Amino acid sequence: MLRNQVAAVVVAFGWFFYAEWALVMLVPAVGRWTPTGAAKAVSGWTPIDIAGPLPPMWAGGLVFLGYTVVAAAVAGRVSIRRDVT
Repeated sequence: MLRNQVAAVVVAFGWFFYAEWALVMLVPAVGRWTPTGAAKAVSGWTPIDIAGPLPPMWAGGLVFLGYTVVAAAVAGRVSIRRDVT
């Protein structure tokens, strides 16, 4: 994780607005399993930029759960290794 809060926000926006879009343009099939693709599956939105059908709503929820578990594990590991005081 990043130490600088501004850098963390910039990286997050950069991922969602640029990197993920570029990845989906290069490999459209992977778009179903990105965070944005999972959000589209959970919401029931029909995309025009992702190749093939989206997974069902429950699968999109499981993808979100997977991203959440990984992020929480990384955050827990980083916070244990760093001195908070």
